[in-house]
Amino acid sequence: MFEAFRPAPRAVAAAALLSSFAVLPALAQTSPAPSTTPAPAASSTNATAAAGTPTASGQEAKHSAAVEAHIANLKKKLMITKDQEATWETFASVMRENGEAIEAAVQERESTKDMDAIHDLQSYAKVAQVHADGAQKLAAAFQPVYDALTPAQKKNADTMFEHTRGGKMGGAKKKS
Repeated sequence: MFEAFRPAPRAVAAAALLSSFAVLPALAQTSPAPSTTPAPAASSTNATAAAGTPTASGQEAKHSAAVEAHIANLKKKLMITKDQEATWETFASVMRENGEAIEAAVQERESTKDMDAIHDLQSYAKVAQVHADGAQKLAAAFQPVYDALTPAQKKNADTMFEHTRGGKMGGAKKKS
């Protein structure tokens, strides 16, 4: 019964947050577009330990790079103009902060070994709450971006985010 609450791999938990913002299609289907915002200064040399297993900072760098790639891809797909840059950068900052928060929550959950059922549920609830809080912040930050979009850009955004209303990821048509 509690199998769904067992600690999941970091990628699954991070994807849970990011997929709610249309990340998975962007990461799975396209390479990152050149970004006008600098990527976090993370050395690729710390991405793996000497034994070849990812380190905590390596996982954080990988997660941060995935968030940056998604931001750049989303910006490209939405065709953000120079006039829309200021609101976009605020939105992108919230995406970065959300990514850091979910990564921290997932790392905390994964670092706790041998949880009993109560602690497992509490840990799961904490990750879910970080996800929900992040979604609220992201929605608030996206409103000014959306308001500044042209009608064509809004239609594109609506299609891209359709999965949050029950459709398939990436804006695929809903089943009737």
